[in-house]
Order: sequence, then structure tokens, then C-alpha cells
Amino acid sequence: MSSVQQKVIKHKVGLLNLAAELGNVSRACKVMGFSRDTFYRYQSAMEDGGIEALIDANRRKPNIKNRVEEATESAVTAFALEQPAFGQVRVSNELRKRGIFVFPSGVRSVWLRQNLESFKKRLGALERHVAETGDIPAPIVDTLAHQQAEMVVRLMRFPLTIALSHLFRHKVVSCARVSAQTMHKMSFSRDTLSV
Repeated sequence: MSSVQQKVIKHKVGLLNLAAELGNVSRACKVMGFSRDTFYRYQSAMEDGGIEALIDANRRKPNIKNRVEEATESAVTAFALEQPAFGQVRVSNELRKRGIFVFPSGVRSVWLRQNLESFKKRLGALERHVAETGDIPAPIVDTLAHQQAEMVVRLMRFPLTIALSHLFRHKVVSCARVSAQTMHKMSFSRDTLSV
């Protein structure tokens, strides 16, 4: 029995005990903030099934028939790791291109069940996945390679010393540390730069 259920039962039993102690149902209900109708429902439930009968039977149970299939749910979860920045509409559209049909609300429901509903949580899940398996999803590797290539092309427009210092600082090019004076003394042409 969960702590929430224990608290609910505690209040119900407390009402029944207070009524027995005071000997006045009306006064006990007024003190506890319950109606007399509620008191008599609790009393009949207690007489019929004991304390276990006081657990709310009218709480909604999840309808498993409304959930997406397991294959779709695993595809949505895997895609959340591949592209954590995509929203639920874009994920739905991208999965539709792959032949997996799920509505954006279905994507959101899967994310809520898997605790992936925010971008931050999806990034955290990606970090845990990479830490556990050491496997970085291919779209992320492609994105990083594309961003590095764009940065190198953009830096080719700047003077060589600025471009080299930027590449060294961001570890796009890995080599020994080169001081600013050494870089000024070097006379490289842009054609000799190879990454």
C-alpha cells in the first residue's frame, strides 16, 4: 500500500473514530469537514470489507488499449536519443517518413511514461546512454562533423593567425600549443592549411 493510500485511509478511519468518540456523527463530520453522506459511505465500506475497503475503488485505471504499440514506443524512445532537440510534432513527422505512424500526442505520452518530456531530460538520457554503451547515435556524429566543417570553412575567411588560434582553442585541430608570437613568425598561406 502506498503512502498516499495510507494517508487517505488514515483520514477516513480518523473520521469514523472521531464519530465513535464523540457519539455524534453530525459534529464529527463538521469538525473533519466531511458530509454525513460521506461518513455513512465510509462506515458501510468499513463494515463490508474492513480497512482495505476504504481505498478508493473509483480511481481511474490506465486503459492499456489506448497506448501505442511496443514497437512504436521503442522507436519514439530511440528517436528521442537520436534527436533530443526535436519537438513532438517534428518527431511525429520524422517517424512518419520512416513508416511509423504516431500522432504528436502519442509521442508526448511516450515521453511522459519514459520521463523524456523535456529537452533537458532527453539530453540527460542521451548522456546516460553514451556513458553506459559508449555508442553515440549516428545523426549526432553527422551533426557534429557538419558543424566542425562549417566552422573550418567560416574561419578560412579570417586571417590565418586568427583562424589557427580559434581552431587550437576549440580543439578542432589537435596539435601542440603554439604561442601567439610563434604564429606571427610563421608565414603560412591559406592553401597550406590542412585539417
